[in-house]
Amino acid sequence: MMAQTPELSGSIERLSSYTEIDPENSELWMALADAQDRGGDKQAAAVSYRRVLELEPGHSIARARLAGIEVTRGEFSSASSVFAQLVVEDNGDAVMRENLAFTLFCQSKFEESIAEYEIAASMGAPSSQNYAFRARAHHHLGRLEDAEELARVWVERDDTPEAHGYLALVEMDAEKNDDAFRRAMMVLKRERTNIDAQTVVGSVLLERHELEDAHEVFQHLVRQQERNPRAWFGLGTTRLNRQDFDGSIEALERAVEQMPDHGGARVTLGWAHLLHQDFEAAERVFLKATHVNRNFSEAHGGYASILAILGREDEARKSVRRAKGLDRDCFGSAFAESVMLERRGKRDDAVEVIENALSRSPKPGEPPLIQTIEDHLRRQAARAGTPNETRSH
Repeated sequence: MMAQTPELSGSIERLSSYTEIDPENSELWMALADAQDRGGDKQAAAVSYRRVLELEPGHSIARARLAGIEVTRGEFSSASSVFAQLVVEDNGDAVMRENLAFTLFCQSKFEESIAEYEIAASMGAPSSQNYAFRARAHHHLGRLEDAEELARVWVERDDTPEAHGYLALVEMDAEKNDDAFRRAMMVLKRERTNIDAQTVVGSVLLERHELEDAHEVFQHLVRQQERNPRAWFGLGTTRLNRQDFDGSIEALERAVEQMPDHGGARVTLGWAHLLHQDFEAAERVFLKATHVNRNFSEAHGGYASILAILGREDEARKSVRRAKGLDRDCFGSAFAESVMLERRGKRDDAVEVIENALSRSPKPGEPPLIQTIEDHLRRQAARAGTPNETRSH
């Protein structure tokens, strides 16, 4: 609870005494609730707003402000229901539309959120946050062109590090790395702690194979913002390239925990287990990745790889066919085929097979498969493809 000024504290005390004298006066309760809300005592304000609604069940302002308190508590579903009812009752209120849109966004109902933000924008001059959250919603849906267009409008209207940092993130995901890196560095000159800009810098450094600098950026990021899946993904990948398998697995598990639907994070975790020669864990992770995204070739390629290592060649060949059907250049399927080739006519144990396969070039003139794997995983981490955690409205 924020510190109250003496004037506000005195006002709350007086209004509270007035409600004791006149407990049926809804205007007094409303004034008390608003004062408590301004003073940061959300719990007391909620009690007072509910008292207003006991006296006047249809009081729209009290309902809206009580829903606003629910938003601060993370109770987005119930708040969304209230705002939706208020929108029906008063179709001309753009602010209420934006409140509804925000609660829908926080429930990952991105299509519905975009629709409400667009209606609000059509009703008058939209706020900068209207463009910001529409951009983020399109970003979550993978519509990078729409996200970039809206982010640029946000930057034009709101020349802040937050807006520029987010645009840099979208530019990076749109594979405009040079533009994204320049913008991110510009942002960090203004605000060294900007999360999006640091994420861009770390990711681009990782893709450029500047691993030590990238590692330092990601380490700083996870200390600054523990729930940053891109940062954990990047940190896990830099540790994997340093062959710090335990540290890599720990970081990648944090990334997967925070973005469970991201196939690339799961596949990278699977490779970390495989390269660490924990084949049981690798099989479990790759199999889960095939269930999370059945159309992701590298999930099937990774699963084929671990099946090949375990000597289950019939199953491995089926997974190779699935992977190649989705992407002929899937490196997981190439690795699986290298393992099966290494096994033919030999009785090497799995560890020797994997070491020989990793040192083999898939095709004449190409680098060893381990280098191909490392390069691919760096690119995966550099394009994590999931926006950062939702910010408050």
